[in-house]
Amino acid sequence: GALVPPMLRLADALRGVGEPDTLDEDVLLVTSVLSDRVDRREFGGDDRPLLRQVRDLLHSEFARPISVREVGRTVGVHPVYLARAFRRRFGLSVTEYVRRLRVQRASCALASSDVPLAQVAADAGFYDQAHLCRVFKSIMGLSPGRFRRSTRAK
Repeated sequence: GALVPPMLRLADALRGVGEPDTLDEDVLLVTSVLSDRVDRREFGGDDRPLLRQVRDLLHSEFARPISVREVGRTVGVHPVYLARAFRRRFGLSVTEYVRRLRVQRASCALASSDVPLAQVAADAGFYDQAHLCRVFKSIMGLSPGRFRRSTRAK
């Protein structure tokens, strides 16, 4: 059940057709589901302060490349535990959460300025304009250009 989507993404990545930025997250998710040996007592029973710290870190660092492994090292927990606890608390993987933060930043820039899309993409932490367009459309349901035009028409 829960393993099917990440396993399909991993298979796509191995064939060279998947998004490489989700590879670490998918490997961690599959590993955590398969092992299921995380001892909650090791990290304390209440993970809310830890997850607030992670959320704050992601909000301040989302525009640069950041991995679950790096975040886990920064807050002092195993990345598999972090990935599972974060998904349980926020309903999104760390990678998806960061993508949404980037899209939020990009949508604010698109609505309030005439900065070229390539610059908006770079400022929001996307690899390039094409990456921005692909992710933006998958989350918002319309292209960045169309979004910009629709916010200007009001």
